[in-house]
Amino acid sequence: MKKKGFTLIELLVVIAIIAILAAILFPVFAQAREQARATACLSNVKQLGLGLLMYTQDYDQRFPTWNWGFFCNGGNNGAPRDSSAFWTMAIYPYVKSVGLYQDQDDIMHWNDTWAGCSDDGGRNDIFSSAYNIHNYVSYGLAEDLDPPSPSNRMAGIITPANWAMLMDCASQLADIWVWQLPNAGNANLLTARAAFANNTSQNVMWNCCQTAAQYTATYGSPFLDSQTRHHGGENVTFVDGHSKYMTWSQMTWANLTDSSWQ
Repeated sequence: MKKKGFTLIELLVVIAIIAILAAILFPVFAQAREQARATACLSNVKQLGLGLLMYTQDYDQRFPTWNWGFFCNGGNNGAPRDSSAFWTMAIYPYVKSVGLYQDQDDIMHWNDTWAGCSDDGGRNDIFSSAYNIHNYVSYGLAEDLDPPSPSNRMAGIITPANWAMLMDCASQLADIWVWQLPNAGNANLLTARAAFANNTSQNVMWNCCQTAAQYTATYGSPFLDSQTRHHGGENVTFVDGHSKYMTWSQMTWANLTDSSWQ
């Protein structure tokens, strides 16, 4: 008895159905992968934040110091400059994992560029260019946690649940300067390095101290959305230890701190 095979038309119909299903499902799979990466990033900033809080418990309730006198031109008021003092290395004994510093959606892959300014040339910082391996850092510590800011100590932060500590950021320091520019009119300024953490052209992230409306008027919302890591926003950990996702337009000084500086 002769077996009946598929006709050419039947094969084409099956191929067409498979192509249609693939066109429908592939975007869904891509979104699922992106959501998984965003969730992993949220876990990273959460765990790094816990490392920061453990550091404060051991160091008189103070956050790791980024000294404003720490210049690459040999300054720093004569004090020694040790690259292991930068926040990335200061909390490393508490987290003990390079992978926690890295977001899979980070396309910048910047290392600790400031470590090269130290007296040791960055040799005490495994995230510096002094190492042959490229251990990049995807997150930034809020610069307003540095002395002489009152918020360098836990006691200086009135509402820890409202004060950002660590976040997705193009560089390792997020531009929140509430104590340097203590004016209520600055409350709606964006933290550009964090809000646009994937700004490879760097035309937005270094164009700091503008409102969301000003950025939108200059660059347009579609472009600004594309400069973020997670579909129009970033992940942030606050001083009380909780973490959450925020859209780039929400990442204002007022939303990342409290009103004690105004």
